[in-house]
Amino acid sequence: MPLQFIVSQKGNKLLLHNGYLHTFYKEGVNKFIWRCSEYKTYKCTSCYTTTREEIGDIIKESVHYSHAPDIAKVKIKEIITNIKEEAKTSVLTPRNVVSRAVEILPTSIIGQLPNIEKMSKTIRRERIKQQKPPANPVNVGELIISGEYSVTNKGEMFLFYDNKIQKRILIFSTLENLNMLKECSSWFGDGTFRSVPTFFSQLYTIHGTKNKQSFPLVYILMVDRSKDSYIEVLKALKSAVSSLTPQRIMVDFEMAFISAYKDEFPTTEIKGCFFHFQQCLWRKIQSCGLQQTYGDDVEFAMQIRSLSALAFIPTINVIRTFEELLDSTYFLENDELLSPIINYFEDTWIGRPNRNNRRRSPQFDFCMWNCYDSVLKHQPRTNNAVEGWHHAFNRALAANHVTIWKFINFLKQEQSLQEVKMEQSLSGEPSPKKRKKYNDYDERLFKIVSQYNEMTPMNYLRGIAHNLKF
Repeated sequence: MPLQFIVSQKGNKLLLHNGYLHTFYKEGVNKFIWRCSEYKTYKCTSCYTTTREEIGDIIKESVHYSHAPDIAKVKIKEIITNIKEEAKTSVLTPRNVVSRAVEILPTSIIGQLPNIEKMSKTIRRERIKQQKPPANPVNVGELIISGEYSVTNKGEMFLFYDNKIQKRILIFSTLENLNMLKECSSWFGDGTFRSVPTFFSQLYTIHGTKNKQSFPLVYILMVDRSKDSYIEVLKALKSAVSSLTPQRIMVDFEMAFISAYKDEFPTTEIKGCFFHFQQCLWRKIQSCGLQQTYGDDVEFAMQIRSLSALAFIPTINVIRTFEELLDSTYFLENDELLSPIINYFEDTWIGRPNRNNRRRSPQFDFCMWNCYDSVLKHQPRTNNAVEGWHHAFNRALAANHVTIWKFINFLKQEQSLQEVKMEQSLSGEPSPKKRKKYNDYDERLFKIVSQYNEMTPMNYLRGIAHNLKF
């Protein structure tokens, strides 16, 4: 007959045999020795010897001379153990858990049970223990994610990739999310740094659009942001989902990710976020000490925004229009003031002329940051939906660099929320309406861009610039 065990209040195994309980005493060669759990109360010296296997046998047993078995006590311990297990998974109130556990017990046992309040406290303590997360790891090598932290609140797979090396990468997603990602022709990717747990440098999320709504589908915690790490992420996604080939992805201007993406998805169109494009230009204005000039001089501000407006020129005409802008009266008369901005713009976005008066390749090809076709096709020009999600997520966490366990729990909550939104979208629920000021802004841009061939390049730039701001 296989060995029988129940669990003590401290979580230790108790050997049950012939109505007697035995605690572990010591270990021998290929055997365990157990002694009567009442050895202190009754000075009982009875010991049992068992094989090491849980389904093994009793090798040697001795007689309990000093006391009789207490079947009721054993049954009560079993009931308390069952109540604790029920407490871990049930959403019932403590009183209801107790009621279910004792409703079919004989009165001979009920009379010896702890009172209801004591059993209810046991349930509450067990639930508190369940909610208590593991200790925060000292370093990333000690981090082990398993159990409830590897699945969604519905018990589905959530942690689908963990490379378990020093440059740790954790990818969270569900099978449904990954299938939806495959269906989305446009992806949007961006990172946030504020709330990520210690040891990690960023949370990078990939969003997909469905029925004019954006959904976070993949959540990636990364220790570093190298090209190799991004390639590892993209390879993991391609391994998880066959034939994963989005038509278009919009990203910020992080060279490592762009380079990795070109390697792994060579046929996908990579677009830069116009909001990040403007942020880059504004940071350059600040680093040159010109933010005060921008704030005080209306014409200077208009001319700087005209540089941003080059993003709305057809790509074939970008260089020609840029050179015409440099030859305009304002740029010629303010050459010294504007020189550091122009040098930066050429190196980064346009390409600096060489000795043959041909332009070198810029850091970012202007096909990547150009918005002309996007406006005419009513395609997104920014990652604002992703930025908005990051802002809301960080605000909900309400702390910088939280523990990994709190972070994962928040991801799980967010996943549950997104599943509701996805189902509502599937049922035909209208997508949230754009605010009127953003609709008006889009309409003005569309009107100007549609009239490109009817305006001089400088008037066109000025018309766009009126609608831009940093």
